[in-house]
Formats: sequence, C-alpha cells, structure tokens
Amino acid sequence: MTLTTTGYGDVIPQTAAGRVLAGTVMLSGIFVFALWAGILATGFAEETRRRDFLRTWDLVAKVPFFHDIGSSTIADAAGLLRPRDYPAGAIIMRRGEHGDCMYFVASGEVQIG
Repeated sequence: MTLTTTGYGDVIPQTAAGRVLAGTVMLSGIFVFALWAGILATGFAEETRRRDFLRTWDLVAKVPFFHDIGSSTIADAAGLLRPRDYPAGAIIMRRGEHGDCMYFVASGEVQIG
C-alpha cells in the first residue's frame, strides 16, 4: 500500500485510471519483494543442503570400511544418507529388532541396553 499512496496515505488516487495505475504499481511492488524473498529462500535452502551433504560425506569418509573406496563412491553413499537429530533419551532401536539401516553418531552418546 505504501507504493500506491503519497505521504502517509492521506492522499489517494481519485480517478478510475489513477486507481488502476495504483493497483498495478502495488501488485508490481509486491511481486518484486516476493521475487527477492524467493531468491533468498532458494539460496538458503541450497546452502543448507550443501552443508548437510558435506557433513555427511565427512562422517562416511571417517568410517574405516569406506576408507579405501574413493571419493566418488563416498559421495554416492553420502547422497543416500539423511541426517537426523534425536533428543536426549530417545529410543532409536530396541535390542533384538532387525536392523534395516546404518547410523553414524556425529555427537552425543548411544547406549545399548
């Protein structure tokens, strides 16, 4: 609305053509700000994915089993993994259950009981 008024909004367009022009200017202004917000959000999401991938790649590269397989294979394995955060005291798996995944503990402790 600020784009379509003069001063503090006490002067507004009086004619139909002026109101149409003011509406067009208002929608154009909203579109420009929405475009900037979309560009920033996309860049932020991309950087977050890149950080998560590098963190995961680093964890996989430290595992002795993956030590000699090469960086491209490590990158393929890291691309299949999904980072997850668990709160303290969370039960991830119970003794005797069949495992269907692999966990890398980046920080914290795991208790088997």
